Amino acid sequence: MHDRGFVKNRSIPADFAREISTEQAWHPPRRQLDTEHTPHRLAFGSCNQQKKPQLLWDDIARLQPSAFFWMGDMIYSDTRNMKVLRRDYEQQLRRRRFREFLSEVPVKGVWDDHDFGENDAGSNYPYREESKQVYFDFFDEDEATRQEMKGRGLYRSYTFEGHEGSVKVIMLDTRYHRDYLFVDNLLPAIAWLNGKIPFVGALTRVIASLFRAFVSTFSMQYDFGSILGEKQWAWLENEMKGDDADVYIIVSSVQVLTEMPVVEGWHHFPQERERLLKLIQATHPQQTVMVSGDVHYGEMLRVPCNNEKGEVKFYLPELTTSGMTHSCESQMRYLCKWNIGLAHTNRVNIDSVYPLFNFGTIDLQWGEKEVGVTLNLKGVGGGTQLSQSVTVPRRGQESTIAQCKFEPDLGVKGSFYVVFFCCGVGVVLLLLLVVLLLRSLVRRGLRWWRARRERQKKNE
Repeated sequence: MHDRGFVKNRSIPADFAREISTEQAWHPPRRQLDTEHTPHRLAFGSCNQQKKPQLLWDDIARLQPSAFFWMGDMIYSDTRNMKVLRRDYEQQLRRRRFREFLSEVPVKGVWDDHDFGENDAGSNYPYREESKQVYFDFFDEDEATRQEMKGRGLYRSYTFEGHEGSVKVIMLDTRYHRDYLFVDNLLPAIAWLNGKIPFVGALTRVIASLFRAFVSTFSMQYDFGSILGEKQWAWLENEMKGDDADVYIIVSSVQVLTEMPVVEGWHHFPQERERLLKLIQATHPQQTVMVSGDVHYGEMLRVPCNNEKGEVKFYLPELTTSGMTHSCESQMRYLCKWNIGLAHTNRVNIDSVYPLFNFGTIDLQWGEKEVGVTLNLKGVGGGTQLSQSVTVPRRGQESTIAQCKFEPDLGVKGSFYVVFFCCGVGVVLLLLLVVLLLRSLVRRGLRWWRARRERQKKNE
């Protein structure tokens, strides 16, 4: 099976523990999650390349969070070969500082596309059950957990309950049950082409992004598909009912509130996002915050809850933390600022974005009637780069906030110029793809013709 994600001939990192056995690699000392005490800080991160320098583990451990939650792309594998996927997970488990980190901070998580199996993949990925078994081994999950998640995604929740208060962390799986994006119909052809022509994988990913930009801006996908699937939706609705927590943290591997047309997100499934916001609005509108990853930069987003007069009563915040080993700026250089400036809809302000390596924290200050919740984006060294705070009423405390509705800014008008630019670039890339394909076919034809001439000469 052709592996599109394996980077060959890359030097082994200096902190790579080659001397330990495979058995030792897969069973490092781990600190167990303690949910019987009220947390004051939780940490989050995503997009971690197993072969790149990993600079943030010391910074995260120094802050002493009650837990660290992966939000996907724990490794980059992009393969249908489970041996390759297992090898890539093992490479992360052999990173010495990460092994130490596992013994210092409890670690839990959920996957995104690159550790799930393929770029932008969803329920169409044919090896999702096999991939899930490797995931279980990476987290050293017990048999009960494996049986509980049999035949479904990795969604689950963790409730921290102590004498000061309680927090429920709800981890959504945005891959296992997710319906097709438009570009998924091209995947069989892309897989074949990528094995024949160099750079096709990179080109098709760019084309897919541009195509998403076009259809999302013109709302052409409004009636298409689900991100969570009905089984996960039923579970989520049940998790959000009742008053079993003071603060609810919803974790999504892809962004919820962004309108950036190029990246994956809930805005490509508008009905799903509307359903999520309505669920939060009907259950715990003030007590909920969201965390996401995926995009290789950090961002602070929020959506207002407006009453009938259009007055903002409070905000639903989202912290995006993405890029632990590689970031927008490290990958795109000067194009990064231009790219992240294309769509700043629903940001706290236009500058609420950070293009360098980062991780996130949620700090909780427990009061008698209220909880102060601060969402922080941290850079290398642990310094705070972005921050936003909300104050939420404790459970049992009646809110004085009037009835209101979450109304995200769809940002369509501001995206038209992006779409026309993307269409132009997309046409150029498609032409380039056609040229590469024709070039490959011509070369194959010439080789066949030359081989035939040589056979004819031998026969003469």
